[in-house]
Amino acid sequence: MQPLEGTAEGFFLREDRVFRLDIPQKKITLGSYEFPLPSDAVEVQVDDIYVNLKYLREWFNLDIDYQPTSLTLSITSEEALPFQEQAERQARADLLLTEKRKPDFDPKEAYLLPYGMFSSPYIVYQQSLSGQKSPNESLDVQTTSNVMAGFDLLRFGGDLMAATTNLDVTTNFLQAITLGNEVNMDFGDIEYTTTTLTAADTVTLSPDNSMVAAGAFSSAATGTAGSVDVLTGQNGETLDVFCDATATMTDGASGSIDVTNIVVAAEDNLAVTSACNGVGGAATAAMSFVLNVGTLDTIAVGGTIDGATAASFAGGAYSTASAGGDNIQIDIVYN
Repeated sequence: MQPLEGTAEGFFLREDRVFRLDIPQKKITLGSYEFPLPSDAVEVQVDDIYVNLKYLREWFNLDIDYQPTSLTLSITSEEALPFQEQAERQARADLLLTEKRKPDFDPKEAYLLPYGMFSSPYIVYQQSLSGQKSPNESLDVQTTSNVMAGFDLLRFGGDLMAATTNLDVTTNFLQAITLGNEVNMDFGDIEYTTTTLTAADTVTLSPDNSMVAAGAFSSAATGTAGSVDVLTGQNGETLDVFCDATATMTDGASGSIDVTNIVVAAEDNLAVTSACNGVGGAATAAMSFVLNVGTLDTIAVGGTIDGATAASFAGGAYSTASAGGDNIQIDIVYN
């Protein structure tokens, strides 16, 4: 008993009937069963733990009658208590000592029973079961089993022990993502005043189709932003968008100019753009959104024609699809 820690343990009548009282944890263990400890069951006083008689009766199946006026305690048990068993053994011993022994009995002629060549094997099997409910309402169950066996054959004893466990397997099936309805980015007609271009010469096409020209360039106020639709996927799941940060347009010969600062935006908020950081490897997602096919499933793309990247620039039609060009790759995956 450890009053300061609020615990007491031992056994009742036999060592396999263990008893443990744990006041801090508010529980009591009786044999292989564990019960909650009632609030009025025990009281700790300095170096002792006092137990309410009512619960002593329940825990140990005893009939206890305390008479405070006569200071007497009467205990009745359906099983013999240790001091009763000791008294019975002593009585039997006294009876044997007083009985007349048979004259032909000689202890020197006593012998041990022969050793059995074989004893029946035994097996002890224990199993525990535990379960936990996960946030997605699936139930994960784990079982742990222990087996112990023994035998005795020709005076060669043996013990066999084994332990087993089980692992669960889980997965989350998601509908495959498919993309379509691609719209190519189109700046339309852009006029220039010089072929010697610098970083000040730009045309920016935003995901909302608005367009602004600067420096040597002039253009219409609107163009056609690029876009792609998610045709199929698991509604309610978060999707990550990866995209190239630059693209290269050529005239199919020696002339080329880059589209830089490529950005993406979700169709429900085209004014909020996210810069593309590349695809594959260690690239990070440009943006994420929760898929709702038919309502929120389109990603718009914009970028800037950068005069500082021009090489052998001359008038004509330029495209990423022309020889030497490099288009914009967009990857959309589950988060």
